[in-house]
Amino acid sequence: MFKVLRKKDPKEYKQRIKILEKNHIGLWDVIYSCTRKGSADTKIQKPKFNNITQLLKEYSGIKAIFLNGRKAEKFFVSKFQENNQNVHIEQLPSTGPANAGQTPAYKYLKWKRISEFLTRKTQGGVR
Repeated sequence: MFKVLRKKDPKEYKQRIKILEKNHIGLWDVIYSCTRKGSADTKIQKPKFNNITQLLKEYSGIKAIFLNGRKAEKFFVSKFQENNQNVHIEQLPSTGPANAGQTPAYKYLKWKRISEFLTRKTQGGVR
């Protein structure tokens, strides 16, 4: 994310949050909790979902949701897609290790869409 924003990763959690806030970026998982063996998304069982519909009601200024990988997109679409017609929704390549088949350069190119979106927003191109 920091490369996309052209910022040095400060490594310290609080500093990372400050940079994200300054750039009007929030991070929130589609899944609140689940059971899984290991870290692979394919092993997710019994997912409980964050209430993204409520989040969008409370923070009506949210203009876009970028999803980290196909599994996040699948869960999001199955639970929340129909409630978010006024929000730009885009699936990006997973940054996880299971997606090692895509080069870092390819992932960066795709994830750069966030900074492009933010640039359009600040220039009045997104409403």
